Amino acid sequence: MRIKIFTIAIIAIFMYSEAISEEFDVRVRLTIDNTFASDSLLEFGAVSSATDGLDAHLGEIEIPPFPPPAFDIFAIFNLDTTNIDGLFSYKDFRSVPADENEFHHRYKIELNKRVPSVATISWGKLPDYVKSARIYDELNLLFSADMKTTNSVVINNENLPKIPIYIDVVYTKVPTSVTQDNENFAVYPNPSNGWISLSNSEKISKIEIYNELSEIVFNTNSLSSEKINLVNLQNGVYFIKIIDINNNFYFNKLLINR
Repeated sequence: MRIKIFTIAIIAIFMYSEAISEEFDVRVRLTIDNTFASDSLLEFGAVSSATDGLDAHLGEIEIPPFPPPAFDIFAIFNLDTTNIDGLFSYKDFRSVPADENEFHHRYKIELNKRVPSVATISWGKLPDYVKSARIYDELNLLFSADMKTTNSVVINNENLPKIPIYIDVVYTKVPTSVTQDNENFAVYPNPSNGWISLSNSEKISKIEIYNELSEIVFNTNSLSSEKINLVNLQNGVYFIKIIDINNNFYFNKLLINR
């Protein structure tokens, strides 16, 4: 039992260290379609270098007051900051708190009042750093969708152009795809005498091996179906961090015993 608790603690340290050592940069693009046009300019997210104001270096560019006089803008983010009222942009990136492993941001979208009552909002697969995300209307009556389990929502209501749309996102610095002993990347033989192989090695971009003191003792980004030579490692318990080609993380425990 003590070993199991220690193992979980070590893995948590690895994941947290990985999260804080890299710049947090998560962006999601939205596409809005109706019978007249398709707009994919909207993009939201959380970036370490962002502030809660207008970040020109991230592409947040102030546009004329909304709605525009002509049908040249389909939908827009209302940055809705605490300091500035009526600030609109195609992009809305928020700050990342340094002392929180999970944090929440809300984004507000306003549609051009000339948009008809039927529209489809779609998005791609959300990054693993998004723990949860929900899109809904201001009244929370017309529509609501879990953005993690679906990739679009169809809105059909005559009040659509008059009611703002909100997106609530909970971000995590520890990717939701991290798993332990994932069967997709099995390590064998385990226990090992110093040589190991990994299943589905063609889907792996990199592996790192840590000892029980959280020290990295081996890493490689050159993988094949051939065995990996770990004969220089002493007997003991190790932890393998597997990074796949989609940059998802997996952890497996390895026992070397000759």
